[in-house]
Amino acid sequence: MENNVCNVCSYGKTNVGPVRDNNEDNFFRSEMNFILPDEDGVMNDERIGLYILCDGMGGHLKGEVASAAAVNELKRILMGFMLSPNALQFDDFDTLLIESIKQANDVVLKINEDEGIPPEARRMGTTTVTALFTGKRCYVAHVGDSRCYLIKNGAIKQLTEDHNLASYLLKSGIFKTREEADKAKGAKSLTQALGPSDSSSIEPSVTSFDVDESCYLILCSDGLTDVVSDKEIVSIVTASRGNLKKTTEKLIKRAYKNKTADNITIIAVRFDVE
Repeated sequence: MENNVCNVCSYGKTNVGPVRDNNEDNFFRSEMNFILPDEDGVMNDERIGLYILCDGMGGHLKGEVASAAAVNELKRILMGFMLSPNALQFDDFDTLLIESIKQANDVVLKINEDEGIPPEARRMGTTTVTALFTGKRCYVAHVGDSRCYLIKNGAIKQLTEDHNLASYLLKSGIFKTREEADKAKGAKSLTQALGPSDSSSIEPSVTSFDVDESCYLILCSDGLTDVVSDKEIVSIVTASRGNLKKTTEKLIKRAYKNKTADNITIIAVRFDVE
């Protein structure tokens, strides 16, 4: 029996956090309906969604410039695609997301270059985690250490792998556990980011899954994940009983309680499946 997504909705919020003076995070979220015929000519209402979160890094320019530029470019490309007549007949979403992120990278790079900031200097940059829901399947792409979690049936799964030194040290076998790698000097240093170099320097990671039962996505910056554990995240999502506004507010409150030192941005997405 074929499952139908009866609804997808989202809520997003960003917070400067208890320490910083400025917020270098930016985000965008949108859902829309498409009415298209299936193979038998029956008209079906498909609901699709786009979610973008970027965490900027300051250089000679501030990180919020980089994150805003990346969000705007990704929104321009992907919203334009979603509004095109053939959006739901398209089948190469991995390439679409990779190329979109590379274009966003080059937009941020151009700002650095226009400011006359040389490659050897500290250029501004940004992470991104971007999710595209196509009516039946969800695609998640990222560069950097902003994360996306899938929460289903009370279990949590991290869909993204941090592009930072700790992950590199763990994968290379230098450390055996995440706890050891996270304690290494410079563990949070990013191995990939949008903006400091041209797009040949980045390799966006893409994963996807079928939305065949009710679940949640949580996209978030490291202002949350540096101090709030996976166990705490799934507990708060479950206790909020589908209230996405309450979910994001409780997660931000927990980050404050756990003494985050960074900006906090969260997009919570709920898929309801019949």
